[in-house]
Amino acid sequence: MARLKNIVGDWKEKWRVLGDDAKEAYLRNDVWKGLKDYWNLPKSVQRDKFAFMANMFDLMIETSPNINPALASRWQSLRPSFVPEPTPAEQADLERRADEHSSGLFDEINLNT
Repeated sequence: MARLKNIVGDWKEKWRVLGDDAKEAYLRNDVWKGLKDYWNLPKSVQRDKFAFMANMFDLMIETSPNINPALASRWQSLRPSFVPEPTPAEQADLERRADEHSSGLFDEINLNT
């Protein structure tokens, strides 16, 4: 079940490129619609944009040999405000809810037999 996040993330990336043609045959239409509804929520879209930008800056800092150390340090101090890390309690709750939701999704697509 730990890989479900990656599976759903892959579906989302395919959906961005292919639209509804990305839907896997074994997914029920209502499950697919629910995923798309979530992916289109303004909060989800905003989080994706911030995460993309933060990851881009991370990559630039990691791969640029002539990066100003003060800039790299400043970015590391600002990054949590763009993509905040969850507290241990938030992370535990997120993992619990993800496990519950994953189990439900697996039941929906008949992977839990």
